[in-house]
Amino acid sequence: MDEHDRELLGRIRTVKRESRLAYNSSEDAASWNVFRHFDRRGLLANLGPVFGFPADGSEELVYWSYSPREGAAASWLVEARREFGEEAPRSSEPDLAIMNKSSLTLIEAKLSASNRTAPTKANEQKKYLTGGDQWFREVFQKSYNEIVFGSKLYELMRFWLLGSWIADALRKTFVLVNLVREGQETDIDQRIQQQLVSTSRRQFIRRTWEDVLHSASSEPEKNFGMELMVWARDKALGYDPGTRRILPAFQIEPISPD
Repeated sequence: MDEHDRELLGRIRTVKRESRLAYNSSEDAASWNVFRHFDRRGLLANLGPVFGFPADGSEELVYWSYSPREGAAASWLVEARREFGEEAPRSSEPDLAIMNKSSLTLIEAKLSASNRTAPTKANEQKKYLTGGDQWFREVFQKSYNEIVFGSKLYELMRFWLLGSWIADALRKTFVLVNLVREGQETDIDQRIQQQLVSTSRRQFIRRTWEDVLHSASSEPEKNFGMELMVWARDKALGYDPGTRRILPAFQIEPISPD
């Protein structure tokens, strides 16, 4: 990490709700290591085929809520939080967002955590049902209670609600990406599609960290992919209590010395 990265992290921390960047096993640390690698080299457009957005070279990566172009929390996210009654201490904060001229992609990354989430205050709905001229009715086919308490998809519900509203207001296509490890959350697409109203301009997709890592390894610039693959190969999630063996974070093939 160089001085420029440290300065950027300092600016991100001024708007980020909570930071787990210091914890090696957190999705915050993984998100920074992987996506900053693409951003620094101007290769965000290469993620278009992975995440399903039409890349045009104008991509900006928003880290948690910090927009480097605005030098502050992204104004479109701040506006959406206000519209749906969220307060800053407990507001929706996607791990990453990629914005370009025609699309908005929100990325909710999971490393060891589950997608099964519920609100801290069960009776507090904020303005999720009434905000955006009752936008909830436009983008969900199930009730709030069914989604939040029945299916326990509170976090993904919020990102779908706010993200689709933002994209509609900006006249952009929208993709919500659930980024997980290979073999994890394999049923999430089926579970959540039963709740959503998807269209050709509004999609939910499950992708894996391995998908992103393999897209880097296919880059003509060999060192770009090699750096990420070495990091991913060595990354661990702790020890198996039964075998006392290190648990690898990702399913990465052995790296060829050639």
